[in-house]
Amino acid sequence: MGIRLLGFFVRDSQVAVPALISVCDGLSVLYGLNGAGKSRTIAEIQRFWKGQQSPLEALIQLPADTNGSSRMPVEGLDDWDEDWERARGRWADRGTEAALTAWVRSCFDPEESEFADRYVLPGRSAGLVGDWLRYRLLLVAAAGEADLPQWVSAPALVTGPECPYATSEFALYEAYENSHDDEVYAQTGIICVSPAGRIGDDRTVACAALGGIGVLDMPAYYAGHHRRLPRLTPSLATAVDDINEATRILLSSTVDEDLEVVGNEVAASPALTDAVRQVEAVANLHFARALQDAPTLRLHVSVAGLDETVQWFVDHDHYVATPTRGGTGFDPIYRTRRIDELSTAQRRWAVWGIQRALDAADPQGPGQRLLLLDEPEAALHRSAEAQMAEYVATLPSDGATNVLLATHSPELLNVPTANVYEVARTSGTRSVSELTSASREHLEELGLLPSDLLRRQRGLVLVEGLHDTLVLEALLGAELEALRVETRALRGTHHVSPAALGVLFDYTPAHIFVVFDNIATAELNDLMKKVTVLSESGLVDEAVRLLNRPTFLGSHEWDKLRELIQRCVESGTIRRFTAFGLTAKDVLDYLPVDTFVPGAASWADLRSQHADARKDRPGATARDFKVWLRGRPHNADLSSEHILKAANSLDAIPGDFLQLFKTVQARVG
Repeated sequence: MGIRLLGFFVRDSQVAVPALISVCDGLSVLYGLNGAGKSRTIAEIQRFWKGQQSPLEALIQLPADTNGSSRMPVEGLDDWDEDWERARGRWADRGTEAALTAWVRSCFDPEESEFADRYVLPGRSAGLVGDWLRYRLLLVAAAGEADLPQWVSAPALVTGPECPYATSEFALYEAYENSHDDEVYAQTGIICVSPAGRIGDDRTVACAALGGIGVLDMPAYYAGHHRRLPRLTPSLATAVDDINEATRILLSSTVDEDLEVVGNEVAASPALTDAVRQVEAVANLHFARALQDAPTLRLHVSVAGLDETVQWFVDHDHYVATPTRGGTGFDPIYRTRRIDELSTAQRRWAVWGIQRALDAADPQGPGQRLLLLDEPEAALHRSAEAQMAEYVATLPSDGATNVLLATHSPELLNVPTANVYEVARTSGTRSVSELTSASREHLEELGLLPSDLLRRQRGLVLVEGLHDTLVLEALLGAELEALRVETRALRGTHHVSPAALGVLFDYTPAHIFVVFDNIATAELNDLMKKVTVLSESGLVDEAVRLLNRPTFLGSHEWDKLRELIQRCVESGTIRRFTAFGLTAKDVLDYLPVDTFVPGAASWADLRSQHADARKDRPGATARDFKVWLRGRPHNADLSSEHILKAANSLDAIPGDFLQLFKTVQARVG
């Protein structure tokens, strides 16, 4: 069993505990603004494989000792240990597994270090080693130069109920970091871990540390310095510099006889002909799936056989105009083009298709691989981008290909199975945050897709349903668009939760407006001002008590809105949140009633009729007012088209909507 590469942490991340960028779990997508560092991250991963210094830490997992042997050889570590300064010396007489365990123990054991006089609880190091043996994780950083590759490694632990010592040690670290209380340090002694990153929502990866210094940043006496990288799974799928030469080598290794004598002439053997046709077919399959209207790839092998020319080209897709013999005009003559003459997008996917074909023809196979792509949508029009994204999403289905890409493509961001990471830059520092599965579910609650996070709206107005959206767009659509403010329907107040609101704060810079019906506008505005002042003054508890006092705002809508406001107060995001109430019971109440029910006196009169019907015939009358309106005898047309028509027929914008626009303008204008 090989050494598994799980992913990368960005060491220069502004986030104290950055998210792990997974590279072993299918498709992973990096998104963010131009200049945020997406392409840089892809380039740094390539530098990591070359041993050139970069601000990344790779998280790798060594295989378990399934035989119970303390001297079990670990695949890849034999080569690694040869140039590992510490293993060569101190533990040279031990087997690979024993030497590795002894090194891990020393990294968690300050009794063997210069910090021994400050060490208090020696039993903790044994527990940490036991937790390490459960997952056998290492953090590896590249620390060399172009002509002198080098890597440095340190043991890593993961928190969780199955690793109690690691969890406890990290809690000690947090207690000291949060308080900087010397008494805490005096009680705990030296703390043996420091945070490296986060996996998922609630698990922390911690690096071995002595005296607050991560082992990766310490000299070779503690850290494992080595000049070769162990064989990792997946391995990096590197681009072939010479695709023609790679094809020649592959065919030479798989075809026994490339030529045969037919009569007095030498011709390609049937085995070579079949191999060429098979490679061509597979290459064109992938090329056509990846690239819309892809030309046909052809493989030319010289009549002299594989020892001579082997070249890929595109068959008859281009023509040049040449003069006719009489000189009276021009005739189109089609010619072939070499791969290096193709456009950027064509060349990228042609080479990839050919590599896939060579992998398929190789009896050894490529093994697990990691494909890195930087903006694969570049130079593609929208429909071609959609086809490319659909193809890329299928690549992991072969069980051997993992993909990490940087993109601005909505099509790639919205792949349901993709791991999505936001790369952002604040004050010159990069941060990487994972859009977790829970966060994606919260986006769905709000009617949003991951690609909506690319839009960088200045404001988001969340309303209860489709009818609210239609009316708001009809009355204020152009004005809101000018402010870069978008409206989203929640499909009812129950579809917005504090957690969903938190996702918007975490992944967008937008000011969030929540607009509910059936809430007194002026009274709510007054309450919001008081709560905001208290919150910004640091009086959070008092602001929460004010929210939870009995109020004349009492309604189902207010109960939900109060929950959201309290979340913003407690999380410190109240400056990015505005609650707004529409006084009417429903947004339809702002539209002419006779547009929907000819002859009706008012919306209040219709609601009274509905209440009476519910009282007289509860079993035969719809509970929902709008459902009742659609039925007999009113047969009200509540279609989107009719609601838009009614909203556009208003002579003036209702006062509540004018106040809403002024509020939005004040917050984002």
